[in-house]
Amino acid sequence: MTKEIALKPAPINAAGFAPFGQVIAPTEDGIPFGPDDAQLLLTNGTPRLYIMRLHERGLRAEKITRHCR
Repeated sequence: MTKEIALKPAPINAAGFAPFGQVIAPTEDGIPFGPDDAQLLLTNGTPRLYIMRLHERGLRAEKITRHCR
């Protein structure tokens, strides 16, 4: 069953997003690792990072996948 939810965009900040994870932003190249970098938890196995090739989808997002872990 599909459920439609209307979302209202709002500015994001670290405190407001904390229950869901960490907010990260672009940084200049060459800056050493620090507390503003993504703090990855790798205790549940090897993560997968990939770029999906989606043919003929345009720039519209209709679905978002959420992974609880």
